[in-house]
Amino acid sequence: MSERTRMLMTYALCGFANIGSVGITVTGLSVLMPERREEVLGMVWKALLAGFLATLMTACVVGALPASIFA
Repeated sequence: MSERTRMLMTYALCGFANIGSVGITVTGLSVLMPERREEVLGMVWKALLAGFLATLMTACVVGALPASIFA
């Protein structure tokens, strides 16, 4: 595996778009405002998608860098 591939995989896999982050967000916000828990549950899946897309955009930027900087 090349150094460039390792760098891309690192940025693609190490983002905040995971189910653990969803659980932490729902729990934390439900404690702070229990009356709005249903609203949080409705938005958290959109936030998961946005986090996934942001992580992929970061990997795309790394992929657009010249290969010579990874050597």
